[in-house]
Amino acid sequence: MSEYSTDPQLVILKPVTVAALRETVPMSEMPSFFERAFHATMAAAQEQGIDVVGPPVGVYFGMPGDTVDVAAGFPTERPVTAVNDGERTRHSRGFQRAAGHPHG
Repeated sequence: MSEYSTDPQLVILKPVTVAALRETVPMSEMPSFFERAFHATMAAAQEQGIDVVGPPVGVYFGMPGDTVDVAAGFPTERPVTAVNDGERTRHSRGFQRAAGHPHG
């Protein structure tokens, strides 16, 4: 088992399809955004008969300030067709790079 590191590392991952909701969100509304995004993307996948194949993810598209450009959702077995229900759009993207604090 490797020792926990507090230094972030950039890793290259195998591409994965993610059904995600992407918005620019005020920092104070992040908890409600994640709850809404996870529910919306899970519902879209289930409505389309698409299996979720991993734990929930969050992807940040820039440095947070008063707001943050963020996507949240789930890895899926295949792309989820975008759904516009008047409030949000659910879509799929492939992500290959991640930065984090690896441990274990």
